[in-house]
Formats: sequence, structure tokens, C-alpha cells
Amino acid sequence: MYANHRSGFKHPSVPASASQVPHYDESDYVDQQYNGYADEPAPTQAPVHQQRRQGAATQAPQQESKAANGAQGKYPEYFSIKIHGSKAALNFIPDITRKNFLTISIEAAEMLNPANRTYNWGNKTRIQLTRTEYLEVVAVLLGMGETCKAKFDNHGVQGGPKKGFQLEHQGRHVFFSVYENNKPVRAVPVPLMEAIQVAHMMISIYVENYPGITSDTVMTSLNQAIRKRDMESRKQS
Repeated sequence: MYANHRSGFKHPSVPASASQVPHYDESDYVDQQYNGYADEPAPTQAPVHQQRRQGAATQAPQQESKAANGAQGKYPEYFSIKIHGSKAALNFIPDITRKNFLTISIEAAEMLNPANRTYNWGNKTRIQLTRTEYLEVVAVLLGMGETCKAKFDNHGVQGGPKKGFQLEHQGRHVFFSVYENNKPVRAVPVPLMEAIQVAHMMISIYVENYPGITSDTVMTSLNQAIRKRDMESRKQS
């Protein structure tokens, strides 16, 4: 099984039509603060991870001693996929929820020193994907659907800062942003081929939750569901 891990923003308005979706870059998010949900009640989700050991603020993220390696040891110890941008970096880590659903967590850290490309992992934002979010993220990473974007705001423990993330497929990359109250938004354009790698990792983890299903089954059913949703959206527009 996977080892346990732990560690105001307002997105520009998005048109309803997929053909009118603007392309954002990191400069759209520089120095913005995520405070849009400060007055809302905090979600009741409890923290599901132990705090990982922290080194210096510039230290790259590391997992606990029992690394995420899958039910059959499919991933090596300390496996993750890191994406480094000019303003921030992302780290995609195999993880497990308190209810034993195999998932991933996303860590985001802002650039600390452009000269040597170090990132402030000591002040990272960490978000664990829920079961309902999981396939939506896979679909966007793979460019499935007419409106290829997703946004999830309801993260953060009760009494703690609100957190969220969003992603949008923009052709050559998937623009990813992670935000938390009173912290700058961490925005990273994930190159297309690396977005596919993250999606493949996620699918391989997902099937471990459902003995007997294959990645082909997941992709076929996800494609069908996305197509039907797009058809319903066209009818209502």
C-alpha cells in the first residue's frame, strides 16, 4: 500500500464557451493572494497525513521512509513526478486517504531563488485529491472533453486555511494553479508530455482501488461519460 504523506485568489473569469477560453500564463498569477473563501465555513475533512520531515526551506520534497509503491510494488521508494516552472514547482505523489482510497497528493512551492532554481518547499501547499475529483483531473490532463478544465476549492482542514486548485488544458500544456489563503498562487504550465505521464501514473494507481478492472476499462468508461456530458451541455446551451 501507499505510505502516508503530509505536509486571495480569484481566477480570471472563464467564458462558458470552450472556444472562448483564454490562455493564461504564470504572470497572471504573480503576487495574487487567495482570500476568496476566508468567510466561508471550513470543511470538515480531517487531516489524513502525518507531517513529513522538513529540512531547509529550499530542500526538495521527500516522502516518508515507507514510500508509495503500490499494491504490487509498482513504484520505487520515494517516487513522485516533479514539474518545475519559472515561478513555482509542482510535485505529484502517490498517496492514500484515511478511508484507504489510493489517490495522489499535489504539492506546490513558489520559486525561492531564480539564480539556482530553488523552491520554497518548506512553505509548500499540499492538497490530496478526493475520490470524486480524481477522474476529473485525469480527463483534463489527457485533454478529454470540449470544456477541458476543472476547479476544486473545498480543501483544507477545519479551522485551517482554505485551499484549492484548478487546471486547464491549453493545447501544448496544462495550466495548473494551486492556492491557499494568505499565500501567493503557485501557477505552473505543465508540458503536454509530462501531463500525460502524470495521468498515466494516476490511472495505474486508480485501478488498484477496484480489483479486476483494467486501465482500458477506466479509459473507455471515462471517454463515454465525458462525451455524454458534453452532449447534455450542448443541449442546454
